[in-house]
Amino acid sequence: MAKIAKTHEDIEAQILEIQGMKANLLEEGDQGVGLDSTGFFDQEIYGGSDSRFAGYVTSIAANEQEDDDEEDSSTSLLGQKKPGYHAPVAILNAIPQSDEQYDPFAEHRPAKIADREDEYKGRRRMMIISPERLDPFADGFYSAG
Repeated sequence: MAKIAKTHEDIEAQILEIQGMKANLLEEGDQGVGLDSTGFFDQEIYGGSDSRFAGYVTSIAANEQEDDDEEDSSTSLLGQKKPGYHAPVAILNAIPQSDEQYDPFAEHRPAKIADREDEYKGRRRMMIISPERLDPFADGFYSAG
């Protein structure tokens, strides 16, 4: 089976050889692999240990603490203030500051329709749409009594 079969006889011989190998495998491995068995695999690659936890610590002492978990009170970040880089006070005081907020994008905002109207066109916003209506039952004149 090492060479490529080119003739009809070689192909038939190769088929018979493969069928014979398949029959030998079926005779040798009638049982197969059970659900609870580990199966067959390469021990060099996948290791020969049956334990899933080989190489791990499986017990931890109740009163023993790790050296990495020790906290020192001097290294606590809650009580410390980190040093920062700030401008000198003289430069901060030299910056003019106003009480009103300055909007640097004010000139780039599109104007509203109301801002573009003149006084004549703006009167429509003050116009009374409908006259005031009177409620005939408000004074109790037409009461049911």
